[in-house]
Amino acid sequence: VKYEQRKAAFLLDNIGQGIIALSDTHAILMYNNAVLNIFGLQGSIAGLRLEDVTSDEGILSATDKTQESGEKGVCEFRRGGSVYRVETLTASGSWFENFNSIALLLTFTDITQESKSADIRSEFFANASHELKTPLTVIKGYSELLALPGQSEKNISRCVREIEHNAEKMGVLINDMLYISRLDANIVNEEKQFVDL
Repeated sequence: VKYEQRKAAFLLDNIGQGIIALSDTHAILMYNNAVLNIFGLQGSIAGLRLEDVTSDEGILSATDKTQESGEKGVCEFRRGGSVYRVETLTASGSWFENFNSIALLLTFTDITQESKSADIRSEFFANASHELKTPLTVIKGYSELLALPGQSEKNISRCVREIEHNAEKMGVLINDMLYISRLDANIVNEEKQFVDL
């Protein structure tokens, strides 16, 4: 039994996710070291209520919802520049059912890098959309000018040059966006070679 306890404690403390087991009154029954790191705590938190450890509305609301409905809850929790996906689920119906005191499980997964990537991607596409609008407006303007009767050869030539120039700019932007999509999908085969640093 002691060996199994030590093994369970070792596994709990060496996985990247934070894990909390709660009673039906939200008392903390079990937790791992990752939880202490996430909340910046020291010492034992066993016996404390979840509300004593965090006042985050998302976590508390997801926990209440899971307890009431039995459905899995998911929310985001931000602390100290890090972003965590928090999942709440009931312990009933799992291998925890023999431990009647455990009612709920909370898992904390660090998604900081994913969140930053999503923000960068969103910002890029917002900027790219703006950059695409400019040449489109120019192309539309010059094409409308070309449609007007009585244009001189010089004017027509200038309009065509501007349309071509802005179409090329759009082509470069679209190629960049397609390249980023391929990078996202990990289907870019870069040419690699050794170089003397």
